Amino acid sequence: MNSYPALRRGGRLRNAFLLLHIAQAFDFSSFGKKPAPKKKTFQESFETYKNKINLPEDAGAFARGTLAGIALSVFVAVGPVGDSINTEGREAREAAAQFEIVLDALDKRYVDRVSPKKLMESAVEAMLATLDPYTEYAKSTQASDMIESVEGRYGGVGLVISGKPRDSKDPVKAMKSGEVDVAVVDAYEDYAWEAGLRPRDTLLSIGGSTPSGSSGDAVLDAARSSLRGKPGTDVSVEYKHPWETTPRTTDLKRFAVRRRDVELVTLLPSPTAPKVVAYARVGGFSRETAPELVEGLASLRFDSQKSKLEGVIIDLRGNPGGLLDAAVDVASLFLPPDAVIASAGGRGFVRDATPSGETPKEKDGVERVEFRSRARGVTLFGVAPVVVLVDGQSASASEIVAGALQDYDAGVVVGSRTFGKGLIQDVSPLPFDGAALKVTVGRYYTPSGRCLQELDYEKERALSSKKEVSPKESFYTVNSKRPIESGGGVAPDVLVEPDTLTKAETALLRSGVANKFADDWVDKRPDVAKTLYARGLEPDADAASLVLQRSDLDSLKQRALKAIADDPDSKDGREAKREVEDAFRRHPDRILKVTDALVKERFFRSSALLKAQVSDEKAVVASMKLLSDKARFDAILAPPAKSAASAPNAVAAAGLGNAARDASSS
Repeated sequence: MNSYPALRRGGRLRNAFLLLHIAQAFDFSSFGKKPAPKKKTFQESFETYKNKINLPEDAGAFARGTLAGIALSVFVAVGPVGDSINTEGREAREAAAQFEIVLDALDKRYVDRVSPKKLMESAVEAMLATLDPYTEYAKSTQASDMIESVEGRYGGVGLVISGKPRDSKDPVKAMKSGEVDVAVVDAYEDYAWEAGLRPRDTLLSIGGSTPSGSSGDAVLDAARSSLRGKPGTDVSVEYKHPWETTPRTTDLKRFAVRRRDVELVTLLPSPTAPKVVAYARVGGFSRETAPELVEGLASLRFDSQKSKLEGVIIDLRGNPGGLLDAAVDVASLFLPPDAVIASAGGRGFVRDATPSGETPKEKDGVERVEFRSRARGVTLFGVAPVVVLVDGQSASASEIVAGALQDYDAGVVVGSRTFGKGLIQDVSPLPFDGAALKVTVGRYYTPSGRCLQELDYEKERALSSKKEVSPKESFYTVNSKRPIESGGGVAPDVLVEPDTLTKAETALLRSGVANKFADDWVDKRPDVAKTLYARGLEPDADAASLVLQRSDLDSLKQRALKAIADDPDSKDGREAKREVEDAFRRHPDRILKVTDALVKERFFRSSALLKAQVSDEKAVVASMKLLSDKARFDAILAPPAKSAASAPNAVAAAGLGNAARDASSS
């Protein structure tokens, strides 16, 4: 089996394409059957696939106007703010004039000297605090990060760094005085990772000089500035692995760095062997997400004479969202051409987002812009059964994809209820100091008309003591007319509650005890570390086998108990110790696996670690069982029986069991 991004190209295909059996005319009716006698090279088949899917070259960037890329998690594309303020009416102009008078009076007459800039920032932040939490004023550094994230790239080497205080007894003082070393938190695949850098490495010098500054933040700013630069240039870095005594030196090439949104695409063995399931983990939505997903799925191959593709799993768990148009392009791959995937509306949003000459649609008295599929010709709609995995951290753009596939009965949504963020933000640069303003400009709706926003922030502020949700309304899916609801995110068709860590297990991770144990375990075994480092360099490194042993758990438990005894803030040490003892007795395998992953993440690519763990995850196992039971899968998407209750149901996942849960009860 092949996995992506560790993708090997070239050679002749003796196998059929994984996702699509590509015949001369790309005939999906022959999918999974014996391939045509003539074999194509991988490159020929791949190009045919991409041409038939035929997403536009600007996939992920199709909206025109100031909203050239609408962000559903944090931000949007960039458009200046300024002159429009004096066209919004008399009340806004008077309020702006009043604020200017107050600010000028404080600057000139207040008893002590004040900073007009700080007063302005405080006033703006207080004003925005009365709105939803996504409307924010971003100062220079924050604004730069926002815009950088919108663009999806920056010129650098692919390192995440932090300050490591040299004085462990008084780290706060060390950070304030700048007595810190520059430590590597993460090294991105395809970038600094390939040059040999790893998490916990120390950067001794960058470009021939040691980063310095009057504070820890100043040291880090100097290090970041030295590492970043024009793509294609190099920077010399001296660094040291924690398990080695001799520093290393390498030249890191600067790239237009972006972290892949498609974190893993691989084949998983079905419970009904020798069938296989295509699995894709999508961690975010940016301009290149859809092309990445197309390439990843197209890269997978299996022998269609001996096996068969049973289905596709699109894993959106933990995906906080991203650009709306990227979500539309991803959903386009699995829906009919020209399908309406989402619509959006809001005061001023329709005017800015609607292309010149296009008339916005009106629904329930509200003007909305429709975002349709841009895929032309072949899509994957109806080609293979699709499962969309979600959880409580799947938000915004993730909910667009899950909601669209659910609305068209194009796939079964498995997991737990999504986050419930149905708001759209626009980020615009401000004229001074590199600041920016992020404003909630609209709401989005799924094809059936659902708004998935959960919290009603106006009511929440008024009540202050109770979480208020948006009202739920009944809707129906497009094809099967299955009942579904708006508000509160996407309710899964098959409910699979995530494994819940015990209180002691959670404390073990959050307190840093497990992480410190992993650090010490590696540092005390330099020979083992060197072996793991060499294994991690291999393109197809297998990270499945455990590094730690069961015998290591006792040492970890003793550390956890000592941390409780040494904690002056522990109110009930006896009860905490009992919980630790109970957790290690009841869940030793789970604790071992989590701690083992902390060790291995220092040596193996994140995609290798993800591949090693995904097939054992509860929600993935449930999805595989569902795909292997065609009758059950089809029944979930079938039109409801006339005698069935009208309330939306989510099928409980106990063995994909028969119990049903009323979605409105959550």
